[in-house]
Amino acid sequence: MLSRAVTALFLTASLALAQNGDKPGEKQESRVPKDKIPANPPLAPEAALKTFKLPPGFRIEIVAADPLIETPIAMQWDADGRLWVVEMPSYMNTPTAEGELNPINRVSVLEDTDGDDRYDVKRRIIYGLDTADTHHTANSFALDPGGAIYFQEGTFHHSQVETPYGPVRQQNSGWFRFTPRTQRLISFGSYPSTNPWGVTFDDWGQHVASHPIYAAAFHSLDPKYPEQNAAPAGLRA
Repeated sequence: MLSRAVTALFLTASLALAQNGDKPGEKQESRVPKDKIPANPPLAPEAALKTFKLPPGFRIEIVAADPLIETPIAMQWDADGRLWVVEMPSYMNTPTAEGELNPINRVSVLEDTDGDDRYDVKRRIIYGLDTADTHHTANSFALDPGGAIYFQEGTFHHSQVETPYGPVRQQNSGWFRFTPRTQRLISFGSYPSTNPWGVTFDDWGQHVASHPIYAAAFHSLDPKYPEQNAAPAGLRA
């Protein structure tokens, strides 16, 4: 019993200290000696390929690399073998996050035009997604049964995406649906979520999403067209 009591006291004290955070001016010492930390320099794609350790029967190849793509964070193939890539070059380029709010992040489509199994052409599709909070940024790209692409962004974001049909605006959490055939993008979000992270579709093709608050799952409907493209009142373009 005494051992259990001492253990509980130790854990309680540890948790309490963990919640205190760093004190002003406090210096964090590395728990691992610097001479024990291996060098991790940036590598060229071909050099990085040689560092992979694969099980027997597997192989790994380069299908796209710099300068064709830059800082990819998510990808999805379509039925034609094209690769849809989310590029986020503004994210954490320096320890102080300099330039993190630059509106240079994008969704691009890569194509292999000469049949060598390596992508050689890129088209920028969606440009203008907000980056105000990188942990709430555009995510969870998924194809619906009809071939449209759904993705979402969380709160604190104020996106304004230029499209052939005019600007599409979204603020403080919501969803986007992009139809490749028509190049049409719409925003929707009748459910007041905070930071949506998951999306799937039921047997009838209806969009079902989730967000971390109360682990809720919900179906968000498309509002009427004027509501999808409301006037930019209070929206920081």
